[in-house]
Amino acid sequence: MNLIKKTLILSCLWAFLPVLLLGQNTKVLIIGNSVIRWNSNLCISTLNELCVSNEKPIELSTMVRDGESVYENLCHQMNVESIDSVSFWQQGAAGYAKFQQIKDEYDWIILQGRSLEDPFIFEISTALENNSNKKNKILIFQNYTTILWNDSLTMTKMVKSRSFFEEKIKESSMIRLLPVGEVFSFIHSQNSKVELLGDGGHPSPYGSLIIAVVMFKEIFGYIPIGGLNDTFFSNTESNSVINLIKKYYEPVNFNGKN
Repeated sequence: MNLIKKTLILSCLWAFLPVLLLGQNTKVLIIGNSVIRWNSNLCISTLNELCVSNEKPIELSTMVRDGESVYENLCHQMNVESIDSVSFWQQGAAGYAKFQQIKDEYDWIILQGRSLEDPFIFEISTALENNSNKKNKILIFQNYTTILWNDSLTMTKMVKSRSFFEEKIKESSMIRLLPVGEVFSFIHSQNSKVELLGDGGHPSPYGSLIIAVVMFKEIFGYIPIGGLNDTFFSNTESNSVINLIKKYYEPVNFNGKN
């Protein structure tokens, strides 16, 4: 069996293992800030709609706190003070019991904070991965840039953040990048007329759509079809955006990644 076939088989198993284990349910937790809830929670509602229309039943939960890092957000959830010395992910620490409940309950955990350089995000994701009770899949959200748009600077930032990420998770089998930043930059490079950002650097409705589609793709292994709220998206415009996301995921994308 050649390397390409092995890679495809492993990728399919990685994506569909939670569904195989649970039959028809995939339990997903998104821990994030206002990027996730913007446009009246459009990202979340769109992801739900896509799952329904693509017959992928999902139990979707969120922990969203505006302006906070993943660490600060979880400190509130664990009811511990947000200080650098608190390591609630370590056994015996304050808040560890609640942290363990999160590990045991969800198949996929998406971490969306301020940046990939968050000093605690890899410690937290590694602790989530190391669970004797079940195999948790962790997606770390790559934020988009609000630079409008210095392409060379954006490219440099994206390559740097991916390199930093890949170095951090090189020993991990269950932690992956949710490449929102790269998808935003790719779509802008292909069609600068697509409005990606809204107020204060938050995602536009189409930005929220892109985030939902990328989440679906990384969880289920393919680009979804249909199921979009026509209050926000016309079929022609949404299909155009989704086709650009498909193009990003073609064998070689804009920065040479497969």
